[in-house]
Amino acid sequence: MKGKSGHKLIYLFCLMLCFLGISSYTKTQASSADIVINSDKTDYYPGDNVDIYIDIEADILPGDFEGCLTFPSDILEYVSGPDIVVEGEGEIIISDQPASVPNRNTRRYSLRFKALKPGSADICFEDVPEIYEYEEGYLMSVSVNELKITVIGETATPTPTPTPSPKPTSTPAAEPSQVPDDDEPEKQDEGTVKVDPDKKKISAVSENDVVRIFSDVGYIVDTEKQDIEIPEGYERTSMVIDGIRIPVYTSDNPEDYMLIPIKTADGTVLYSYDRTEKTLQRYKDNSATVVKHIMTDSIEALELANSYEKSLNVMTLIIAILAGVAMSLLIILIRVALKHRGDDPDSMY
Repeated sequence: MKGKSGHKLIYLFCLMLCFLGISSYTKTQASSADIVINSDKTDYYPGDNVDIYIDIEADILPGDFEGCLTFPSDILEYVSGPDIVVEGEGEIIISDQPASVPNRNTRRYSLRFKALKPGSADICFEDVPEIYEYEEGYLMSVSVNELKITVIGETATPTPTPTPSPKPTSTPAAEPSQVPDDDEPEKQDEGTVKVDPDKKKISAVSENDVVRIFSDVGYIVDTEKQDIEIPEGYERTSMVIDGIRIPVYTSDNPEDYMLIPIKTADGTVLYSYDRTEKTLQRYKDNSATVVKHIMTDSIEALELANSYEKSLNVMTLIIAILAGVAMSLLIILIRVALKHRGDDPDSMY
């Protein structure tokens, strides 16, 4: 009888270990991330800039990211991207290790290529990229797509050049969109400078800690954390233009515009950035509801505390369940021991 009781105790102890092992395995496999490779369009002409975006959306805060993106180097030529990118022959190695706590579960990397000649280009990761949880460091389950773009052989029909009109006898004042003759850009307003009106696509430069983006004119980006009003549903994140990280506000709707904080004479205001047309204009909010986002260190600390609190609640629930199971097993062990004591005649002596 004593041997059978010992076997039961060992059996119950093994069951408890298996339960704990399954719980731990479930925890490590719970988090996942989706990686989407996309572009503004699928058809390009030779000489066009091809902007490729790598969007990451995870169920928890993503941490370190590593992946090798491949592309046909005879059709596309790599031009620019963030500092975390290393270019090889027909491949782009991305190795991102965030230095600060992420403030959202999404991330975007922007890469610019140039179309060289007609052909079909498959852009994909060589192997499944690796993404780790920021807090726990576990490897996340990843799903990723493949992007196919086409470089068309025929070029777009050029726009006819208008016949220049006769020069007037007197030199008129420069129009607002004209570029001054001197090398120093003429200031149009506080926070803006005049640039070439023929520049169609948005670009960015950084000089003396001042970030400027260019569309029809030049704008100074407010890279500091400011107390500004943004539409409901938008959250602060960032995008990379010409290798320069720009603070932006995005929503969950991919059709919405990105909002960029721009310095003007009236203070910091929001400009809407059309990701398809590559245009920038002052944002006009048509909704009646706006919320105020105060992006300060204290708010970020509060968000981090809330994240830790959610994780703590989950762990507390798991511990409570395990404690209940352990208590049930302990009760069973006691009952088995008592039953064995009652069945054993020698226990009376």
